[in-house]
Amino acid sequence: MADSDAGVTGPMGPRPMEGQLVVGRSRWAHYANFVKLPHTVFALPFALVGATLASFTAAISMHVVIWIIVAFTAARFAAMGFNRIVDRDIDARNPRTAGRELPSGALSRGQVIGLSVASLAVFLLAVAQLQPVVRWLWP
Repeated sequence: MADSDAGVTGPMGPRPMEGQLVVGRSRWAHYANFVKLPHTVFALPFALVGATLASFTAAISMHVVIWIIVAFTAARFAAMGFNRIVDRDIDARNPRTAGRELPSGALSRGQVIGLSVASLAVFLLAVAQLQPVVRWLWP
């Protein structure tokens, strides 16, 4: 898969770039693009606003803020991974999504399942570090 300012070349030829992408051909760049890492960074303030509102009721330590960030990021990674696995056949037929990491072969189904399961495990670890109500509500 070749990256350029004009777009990405996928199995069906050139296509426009789909949102912000991490440039590169490394496995880490593919993982970052697979889970839309820039979108995760963009959405993170919404989780932190929730933590700020909760701090009006009870003090929140930096330790808790870090676990909130870890839980938010891991949950989003797991959700994106599971969604991409379910939609892989649809994505392969759609010209806009055919160049994504799973349909294009940049990442294998096994790698995506591994990333999703590992992300879910990190999420559950982070949830365990937070208040009991978070453990009750995580599903």
